[in-house]
Amino acid sequence: MRIGALTCIPMVDLPALFRAFRARHPLVDLHVTASVTGSTGLADDVRQGRLNIAVLGLPRTDLVGLSVRELASRPYVALLPTDHPLATATAVGLDELAGEVFIYTLPGFGNRLEVDRAYAALGTPAGW
Repeated sequence: MRIGALTCIPMVDLPALFRAFRARHPLVDLHVTASVTGSTGLADDVRQGRLNIAVLGLPRTDLVGLSVRELASRPYVALLPTDHPLATATAVGLDELAGEVFIYTLPGFGNRLEVDRAYAALGTPAGW
């Protein structure tokens, strides 16, 4: 079985998941790989038959043609320096971060795609 996965998925314990699968199906070889183009690359690899399954992070609207099962969902957070004007806020809106420069993932990764779309909807490009 060819499996695609992101290199870091803190809310899903992939080693435990794979171990449980192997215990139930000891004759199935598991081959795990990542994609340099993130979740969009993994989804395309499943569509093209290069992978049997993938664990990725994309909204359902980007997973047309695939059978999907949600494993987990988490809200976005902004990590800010302690001296940043918004550092003590209990909640920060996307519009409040407009104009800030981010350190983030490459285009094609699910989180980056969603943040880019959210800023585009605001009419403000994200600061990469």
